[in-house]
Amino acid sequence: GGMAAEPAAAVVVEGASMEDAASALVNLGYPQATAWQALRSVQQRDPEAAAAMRVEELIREALRALA
Repeated sequence: GGMAAEPAAAVVVEGASMEDAASALVNLGYPQATAWQALRSVQQRDPEAAAAMRVEELIREALRALA
């Protein structure tokens, strides 16, 4: 069992990545609410994949959701 610690760590990283991605989308001109809505839709579609994504990947997926 070394797996138990992993999900908690992923949540922390994911939180920071999500905030960075939201900030990047806002910088691109999207309203903050829209940016978060897109990121949440990415997260809900595949929470495990979203947790593993780097900021750039989250941004790309969110832009795809917004397109």
